[in-house]
Formats: sequence, C-alpha cells, structure tokens
Amino acid sequence: MDKSPIVVQRIRARKRLSGKNKCKRYVAKLERYSAKSLPDRPNCIHKKTYECNSLTMSDLIDFHTCFYKHRDKRSQDAFILKHMTISKVARYRPRKSKYVGRNSSNKYYIRLIKGEINYMIDTGVFRSVCKKNKRTSEIDAQNMQTMGIIKSAKVKDVNKLLTSHFGDSWRTFQILCFYDKLIPQNVETDVDQQEDEENICEENVDTPDVRI
Repeated sequence: MDKSPIVVQRIRARKRLSGKNKCKRYVAKLERYSAKSLPDRPNCIHKKTYECNSLTMSDLIDFHTCFYKHRDKRSQDAFILKHMTISKVARYRPRKSKYVGRNSSNKYYIRLIKGEINYMIDTGVFRSVCKKNKRTSEIDAQNMQTMGIIKSAKVKDVNKLLTSHFGDSWRTFQILCFYDKLIPQNVETDVDQQEDEENICEENVDTPDVRI
C-alpha cells in the first residue's frame, strides 16, 4: 500500500463516543431536578416563631435560584444541609408504643438578601445606614412622626438655596416635590421683601478720627 494510515475523526469512526448530554436518561434526570415554576409566597400567617409573613418575594426568588442552580440530587441535598441546624431534644418522654421518638430536632432557615442602603468608609468596607438587625423594608413612612416645628428662618434659607440652584420655577421639578409641600407659597414674597430692605443704601456719615 502506498498510503499510510491516518487518524480517523470521531464523527466518522466506527466506535463513537457516547454523548451523555443527549442521552434520554440524562435529560429526564435534569428535568426531574429542575424548577417547574417560580416560587409562591407561603400561605401561613406565622409572625413570631417561623416568621413566614416577614419574607419578601426577593428573598424567595434568590433562595429558589440558588437551590436549582445545580440540577442534581447530591448538590441540592448539600444545599439543604447548609441551611439547617440539628439540636438535641431537650426533653425525652418514654412512651408505651412501638414507635421510637426522635433524639434530635431539625431547624431550617432561609438566607435573606442584605441589599440595604449603605455607605462606604475610609477602609473600603460598606456599612449599613440602619441600626443593627434592622432593615429599610421595616420603615413605615406613613406613620413617621415629625421631629418638631420647623423654624421660619430655616424654611426661608432652604427656599433661597433652591431658588439659586434651580431658578424661580423650582416647584415644577418632580424631584423637589417634598420641598414644595414643606415650603408655602408666601415665603417667596417674604424673602424678596427682606432682600429689598437689606439693599437700601444708608447715608454715609464722616466721623472724625480721634486716635492719638
């Protein structure tokens, strides 16, 4: 033979490699451990012990996504073990029954999202603006009480600052709607009258120099 043997490609070879990803058994296994739909909010109204009512939809979706990230039973079982604590039963009562009671109790928990408003300090670490163990979602703006009566001089200074930065039509801006409700309309006329009184020129009287 004049031709030397060459390596045959895998596609044209007689003994092809089995494609595991295309196997029906493997595809059915992936579908079995995949998410069928998005998570639903719990219907229970637990507030104290289980705190199911305090869970947000963002927390449920994040936990649901992390659980189904790996579509195999071993990884999902390991994920569940990371989010549970096992403690010994505090009180064991022997009973006349063929069923043996449990010697341990399992407590499951969900990792919450800590996407709170924060600020950056000089060390390069982000700190939360809320107190310890407090979240911004617990703030109820409707029931917030005012700190006290705002002084008229303070209102005039804020109105003067907004006018100098945004012009006389600053009340039309959507981002300044908070100040529009806080500062009344008659403050603008009071500020103009004060500025006119301050700009009045007084008569210059020459005083003799009595220094020795």
